[in-house]
Amino acid sequence: MFGEASASERLFPPTILEKCASNSRIMNEPVIGPILVLQEYETSEDLCKYINDRKLKGSMAQYFFGPENSDTAKMLMQKTSTGAFIMNDTFMPF
Repeated sequence: MFGEASASERLFPPTILEKCASNSRIMNEPVIGPILVLQEYETSEDLCKYINDRKLKGSMAQYFFGPENSDTAKMLMQKTSTGAFIMNDTFMPF
């Protein structure tokens, strides 16, 4: 269904990245394409601070996987900026 990456066909397969350095290019530029960057944080406050301290204030989308009525989900929606907040689902705008 997805195959290998191909520059001539402009094909880039869905990719998941983990444990990216905070100063890496992928963490400091908008991500366009089928790339999902996973980051872990100790506390909800740490996560909000990390998001708000980034060069890119706000994102096109934030994906949250966890209890829908959790304090973390509420905090993210209230204390960060994003174009779309997607909870327990994924969104493919392609």
